[in-house]
Amino acid sequence: ARFSPEVLDLQRTLALGVPPWRVVCFDISNFGAEGAVAAVVAAENGRARKGLYRRMRLRHPGPDDFAMIGEAVERYWTRVESGEEPRPDLLMVDGGAGQVGAARAALDRVATAPVPLIGLAKREETVIREDAPPLTLPRRSAALRSLQRLRDEAHRFGITYHRRLRARSRIASALDAVPGVGPARRAALLKAFGSVAAMRGVAAEEIARRAGVPRPLAERVASRLDEGGDALRRPA
Repeated sequence: ARFSPEVLDLQRTLALGVPPWRVVCFDISNFGAEGAVAAVVAAENGRARKGLYRRMRLRHPGPDDFAMIGEAVERYWTRVESGEEPRPDLLMVDGGAGQVGAARAALDRVATAPVPLIGLAKREETVIREDAPPLTLPRRSAALRSLQRLRDEAHRFGITYHRRLRARSRIASALDAVPGVGPARRAALLKAFGSVAAMRGVAAEEIARRAGVPRPLAERVASRLDEGGDALRRPA
C-alpha cells in the first residue's frame, strides 16, 4: 500500500522483481571538448528527492558520451558501495543502447549486487532494456511519464550546473585578459568586491582604493568590464 500507482506500473511495465521505490537518472551536459558535467537526480516513490541530487565535473574530455556516462556511473556507484549514497532500485541513463552498455560496463567494475538498468532514448522516447527488445510505451502511460519527468529533471539540473561553470570561467577570463592582473591581484579584486559583476560600473579610483591595486591597473579593469558588461550579465 505504500507504493504509488506509477511505481507499481513501472514495476509491471519493466517486469521488475520489486517496485522501484528509489530511481536515479544520469544525464551528461557537454558543449564541445571542455566543461562536461554529469547530473544525477533521484525520485523516491515517484517524487523528486532533491536531497539526493548530485553533480560532478567529468575528468574524461568530451565529446565521447559513452566514456563520460561510464565515468559518471562508476564514480557514483563507488559511493553507493561505500555507503555514502543510498542504493537505488532502478538506474536510468539518458540515451540509447550505447549509453546503457557503457553504464553496465561501469557497474560491472564496481557493483557488488545487481541493479536493474534502463535507458530512455529521446527521439522516440523508447525504453532501452538490457535483455529484451526496446519498449515503446503509450504516451499516456504512467510509467513513461514518470521516466520522462525524471529524465527531464536530470537534464535541467545538469544544464543549470554547466551554465554556472561556464559563467564562472568567462568571468575569470575577463579579469585574466587584463594586463597586469595575475592570481594575487585577481584574488584581491574579488575579495574587495565579491564578484566581477559588482565591479562593473565602479570608477577606477574606487577599484584602486578598495582592492589596493595601482590606479593604472584599476583603469584597465574598469575599461575591460565596461566593454564586456553585457556578456558578463548573461548566463550563457
